[in-house]
Amino acid sequence: MSFANLDIRLQRSKLLIITLTMLYLLAVSVLFCIQIWLWVKIAILLLIAFSWYRICWRILLFKMPNSISRIVFLRGDWCIHHRAGISEDVCLLGKSYLSAWFVILHFCDIESRAFRSIVLARDSVDPQTFRRLHAILKTALPWVKPDYFFKTPLKSKDYRTQLVGSDPIR
Repeated sequence: MSFANLDIRLQRSKLLIITLTMLYLLAVSVLFCIQIWLWVKIAILLLIAFSWYRICWRILLFKMPNSISRIVFLRGDWCIHHRAGISEDVCLLGKSYLSAWFVILHFCDIESRAFRSIVLARDSVDPQTFRRLHAILKTALPWVKPDYFFKTPLKSKDYRTQLVGSDPIR
C-alpha cells in the first residue's frame, strides 16, 4: 500500500486554546460547587491553574524546547521534530483518534519506547494538510494493531513489526 508524503507544520490553534480554557473554567466552577474545606479548594485551584499554564505554555504556544513543531510522514514512516531541533523516528499507535474538529495522534518512540500524544485542531494546520492527514489515518488506522505494549525486547532492525504486531505500517 502506498501513501502520499505529508509534512505538517504546527501552528497555534485558537480553537484548541478556547476549548481547553473552557474545560479548565468548567473544572474551576465545579470546584466551587462542591462542599470541601476552603484550604483544599485553594490547593486544587492552584493545581488547576498550574496545569492550565503548563499546557498552554508547552502545547499551545510551543514555548518549551521539547514542544513538537513539525510532523513528517514519509514513505510510511513517521518522524516528529521538536522546537529545539531534535527529531525522533516514531511509530503510530492504533489508539489514535479522528474527528471532524480534532485529531489526536499517539506515537511511540522507536528507540526509547516513550509515548507521545499530539492534539491537532482543525486550525492548527492548513485545511489541505488536515484533509490529507485524515485520509492517511483513515487508511492506516484500521490495520494498526491495538496492542502496543511491548512483551519482548526489541532486538531486530525491523522495529515496526515488533511495535505494532505482525503488520507493519508501510
